[in-house]
Amino acid sequence: RPYEDRRVVREPSVEVQPDWDLVQETSFSDLTKMNHPLADRTPQVLAEHGALRYYNRSFDRITCRTPRPLDKLDAKYTFQNVTTTDDPVIRRLAAAATANVYITSHILALLMSATRSAYPWDIIVQRVGDTLFFDKRDGSIIDYWTVNETAYDPPRDEPKTSQDGNPVAKGPDDAAATAPAAINTFQALAMEATLVNQNFSQAACEQSAAVYNLAQPSPFEPDAGEELPSIGYVYKKWQMTPDIAVVVRTEVDAALSPTEPGGKPLRLVVKTLNEVMDSKQPSNWRARLDAQRGAVLATELKNNAGKLARWTAQAILVEADQ
Repeated sequence: RPYEDRRVVREPSVEVQPDWDLVQETSFSDLTKMNHPLADRTPQVLAEHGALRYYNRSFDRITCRTPRPLDKLDAKYTFQNVTTTDDPVIRRLAAAATANVYITSHILALLMSATRSAYPWDIIVQRVGDTLFFDKRDGSIIDYWTVNETAYDPPRDEPKTSQDGNPVAKGPDDAAATAPAAINTFQALAMEATLVNQNFSQAACEQSAAVYNLAQPSPFEPDAGEELPSIGYVYKKWQMTPDIAVVVRTEVDAALSPTEPGGKPLRLVVKTLNEVMDSKQPSNWRARLDAQRGAVLATELKNNAGKLARWTAQAILVEADQ
């Protein structure tokens, strides 16, 4: 059998310049051994903003025999992933010297699960006096949910194009340059998975007027003619050491009606996996999902270890009930 090289060389998210000074280099093996005990493991809730719609429990009863089409709601709501320094609440907290490190749960969860990632990414760290702000670039891969990032045969990059828009062949046998459409590249699949998650997080909520309002309204404004989605922002402070405090903007997606009268609504993080057809390893969720749900989940844990680790870290940071 001829040798099949499955190594995928990714383009760097930032081109490293030869005149840059190397300050520190940490390998994944060293990163997994790092552990920092907290001075206080219980975070302090500084502020809560936003409004949550109630989760529709009928979604728990959906099966392959009783499917439900996914409503397209991304044109109705303004989905935002505002970076740290553009957040008005974080600016107010920084002005009051609440902490000396500020970050969002999207970025922090990525750092926490870095050893499970395979795609290149970068973050921007800005220092203002003795205060650090962790930011992301506009349009960064951090804004998207990847697909099959840790699979045996991960999706390929988009082919490079010339000035006239035609793909540039890397060699005479480059099939990507002659492909009619790049619908299965990792960029296109990540965009699809992100849109599916955005639409599902809103479709799974009751579309009634009843909402669970947090202490203060959302700090962000929707686009003209659109609404804010069901999302709550919880700003928390962790005291890492007596001299280092970290403020994190965490997110929760929906509320669940209490089972007991007078009880407090539960807070939920709503995420979804979407099936991606693979000719080499067909999954066929429609035939397997009801009877072999555990096997399907095990495959997704293997193929999407980075994404699922980020979701888990974000849920832990916000201390979601479900």
